[in-house]
Amino acid sequence: MIFESVLVVGLSLAAQSTADAVDEAQAQAAPAPRVRTKASTTGTTTTTTTTSDPKSKSFGPKTSGPRVRKSADVARRTLPTRAMALAKPPELRKVSERIEVPKGEVTRIRRGRAKSFLHSIRLPKSAFTTKKSKSFYTKREAAAPEKVKSELAGMRKVIKSKKRSYTVGYTKVFDTPMDQLTGYKEPANLEQIARERNAKAEKIASKGFTPNFMQRKLRQTPSITPDASGGAPEGRDSTVVDAPFEPMVGDASCSPSMKAWSWKEYLAPPRSQGSCGSCWAFSTLAVFEAADNIANGFDKDLDLSEQHIVDCATDAGGDDIGTCMGGFTYRVYDYLQREGAPLEKDVPYLERDGSCNAGVKKHGKIANWGFVDQNGLVPPTDDIKAALCKYGPVSSSVYVTSAFKAYTGGTFDEFANGPSNHAVVIVGWDDGRGAWLVRNSWGTWWGEDGHIWIKYGSNVIGKSAVWSLVEPEKPKETTFKTRRFRVHNKTSDKLEVSVMYKTNGWSPSAKSEDALKYTIPAGGQAVLAHAGSDIEASRVRVWAEAPGGQTHTAYKGKDLKLLPGGSYKSDTIETFDYTFDTSTVDPTSSGGGKTPKRTDPTEGMSKQKILDSGYEALDAGSYSTAAMYLSKFLARFPDDKRVPEVRFWVGYTHYGRGQNFEALAEWYDIVVEYPEDDYVAYALYYSGLAYTDRGQCDLAVACFDLVAHAGYPAATKEWVKAANDKISDLEKNGDAFCGT
Repeated sequence: MIFESVLVVGLSLAAQSTADAVDEAQAQAAPAPRVRTKASTTGTTTTTTTTSDPKSKSFGPKTSGPRVRKSADVARRTLPTRAMALAKPPELRKVSERIEVPKGEVTRIRRGRAKSFLHSIRLPKSAFTTKKSKSFYTKREAAAPEKVKSELAGMRKVIKSKKRSYTVGYTKVFDTPMDQLTGYKEPANLEQIARERNAKAEKIASKGFTPNFMQRKLRQTPSITPDASGGAPEGRDSTVVDAPFEPMVGDASCSPSMKAWSWKEYLAPPRSQGSCGSCWAFSTLAVFEAADNIANGFDKDLDLSEQHIVDCATDAGGDDIGTCMGGFTYRVYDYLQREGAPLEKDVPYLERDGSCNAGVKKHGKIANWGFVDQNGLVPPTDDIKAALCKYGPVSSSVYVTSAFKAYTGGTFDEFANGPSNHAVVIVGWDDGRGAWLVRNSWGTWWGEDGHIWIKYGSNVIGKSAVWSLVEPEKPKETTFKTRRFRVHNKTSDKLEVSVMYKTNGWSPSAKSEDALKYTIPAGGQAVLAHAGSDIEASRVRVWAEAPGGQTHTAYKGKDLKLLPGGSYKSDTIETFDYTFDTSTVDPTSSGGGKTPKRTDPTEGMSKQKILDSGYEALDAGSYSTAAMYLSKFLARFPDDKRVPEVRFWVGYTHYGRGQNFEALAEWYDIVVEYPEDDYVAYALYYSGLAYTDRGQCDLAVACFDLVAHAGYPAATKEWVKAANDKISDLEKNGDAFCGT
């Protein structure tokens, strides 16, 4: 497993609260669309149940919703329940249409960051290019032969007359014959090859899930340490709702909606192919190196051997892929998936054809690859951006001319028409320039640091663009006898949580007065740590107290077992979740008034009956009751295949009450822990809506981007289009949706 595995064993037994009365009093019945159902029999009663496929579900006959904020010009709305929620993608709510949190309940409110993500990114200057070669070009041209100066003068005349945006000079490759600088060979049946390869790539992907970089950018949950001396007045938690994405470059993560992006930092400076037409080997290995560096951490010394590819690479039939007179990039990817490549230090570059050492040790292999465009043609700009975000740099062919050889800076907008003859790597973009940042293989003393900015569509840049995927290094599966421990506070007040945990013996001791103290805010959750690392235990004793005197001591005097099923096998330690809510309050708590005795309303009910009861309450608009039943289902049946589905609807019960923070916390866990599940696309789309309601347009756009571009199987064309539409809406009028 690539992501953290979590065993949801939270005890969330909310008795029907006053919030339910609010839910039901505000519910307004509306007809639900007809959907396909699946009948099942529980005892002597026939019921209609959901399946794990969101396209084939049972829903209640009516839908209802909570109160929305009144507006003079906006009619009162109701929030759709299960049938309407997935029937078609919902629209954004304007500020005046936001749902009010029911009286007696709490959520974290955050408003007013409408456009920060869309209009300001902070990537380091080093992620792009410099013009450090300017003085070098000036001195070199001053000493150039008159013929060269005349040619450059002619080029500059054309640039001026056509109002082009690039500069030319006497580069080191200016005099080199074209066939020694290029070498890309395009197959006559490129379109057929691309379609067949992409079908194969899809088949490979269906056999085993390897998340791409857009999916991997989700931040892992941090842990908190015990309160320092003096306590933690406001409390601390592990939720990453306000910062869910791990920065990749600077403080940003790649998103197709960004105005500029670059993976340049994940590659060593461009190397030179010299007088050998081996661009096809340099471009493919640069893509491999970048994908490996992004997946497993940047290694400045990672340098794969182009010479090995020139000398040894063959196709599946044993035919040579290429030489210094040119080669086929698409065949190299097949070879890299089949054989891998050795390091440069083991097979140094010769700038000429050599002999093959087939027995040299290989560094690794690519897991999958495919064409950005289904036919291998020039893809739409947004498709290339999406591929860059999902997989890292992509190789591409381009039409190289004399002006291209002489490029020294600016945006190359020659728009010359001709056959692709050179292989390069697209590493980023800049919408301000309207151009791709392209890595070449002519050394750093050409262009801008060995790169060129090519205008979108110029010189067939993007044709035959190919991505590759590298699996991150995985830990070996092992047997675990402990779990991490995460506490959820679903009460309306902060809690001081006391914890003792047992691995071999009790820590910090077996005395309750020595227990560790953690202050967790209302609505928060926390992975607990002690002595510099996460708590990993087989059992715990845990209790809590609120400032008003309410206590939760069910597991103060007895052990809470974190391994109810015994040891387990996994490649990473799992997390046990425990929830404090109204059902865990002690009946005799001071400050709690007349609290009824804790009871389990699901006692004696079958698994299906618990689920049906939760869904019936949800469809009736009783969100608090629905949350209680669904949470109990998760606590009792953590291994059920419908866990992601149920967790989605638990999040939806929060969303239906305007508790966007709590909804986002539930949906985030689905996306991270169950990336292959059909409900991931829905969780991300609704997360975009919830972030919008919280005034966080930047994070809303990031979620919609994932639906539109990350390649989740459940994201159908309808939901992809809707996600793109929402991005456009937020870009054009973010204040209307994200304002205060």
